Amino acid sequence: MSDADALTADLREVALLAGQPQHLATLLDSALDALAEVIPFDLAAVLTLDGAQLVVRA
Repeated sequence: MSDADALTADLREVALLAGQPQHLATLLDSALDALAEVIPFDLAAVLTLDGAQLVVRA
């Protein structure tokens, strides 16, 4: 599978998960995995603002 095919498959998976709010954690984990393929990093997190508090989601 070429890099473009793999990226397309990853984007398709993310799009499918985006339509299912109950799979938010899986979506965010997949997004971070896909991002790691483009930009190497040692640590990443997704945070949301819940009122006045930041909550780690992935």
